[in-house]
Amino acid sequence: MAGAGEEATAAAPAPRVRGLLPTFGLATALAYLQCLLGGMVSSNHAGLACPDWPTCNGEWFPPLKGLVGLQMMHRWGAYLLTAVMLVVAVRARAAADPAVRAGARMAAALTLVQVALGVSAVLLGPPPWISALHLANAAGLLAMLLAITCRTALGRAADSADASAPALARA
Repeated sequence: MAGAGEEATAAAPAPRVRGLLPTFGLATALAYLQCLLGGMVSSNHAGLACPDWPTCNGEWFPPLKGLVGLQMMHRWGAYLLTAVMLVVAVRARAAADPAVRAGARMAAALTLVQVALGVSAVLLGPPPWISALHLANAAGLLAMLLAITCRTALGRAADSADASAPALARA
């Protein structure tokens, strides 16, 4: 027969990856900002301002003015988000929650698909169907990141509540 101390040890939450919630929060915020920039690029037809990739009109660092500046800010934001997503995917592998691990892998995959769609839109000049897929994938990526961030945050709150429950029961 197990003692009360053994039961409490068995029910203790698995350790969380330090800093995972802020990392997910950063990725979610960057994805949201990228969606805003993408909407501005689309509504201003700035996707046509740089018809080549990875350069813009043959320049690696064009002046950030007008539509070219808007397009380049969107590209640089995409590079930053991709780098952060790779960090998220690696760090989330150690998460105790299998849904967080799987969601991080899915978000990383959606990010790579998003980059491929964005580059394809630039190189193909952008066909409406690629633009629509780029928009739909961006919405899916943002939704996935928001869900994982909330799950990570709620897991932390639930873990804190579980940890304080025995103390309240003893009082």
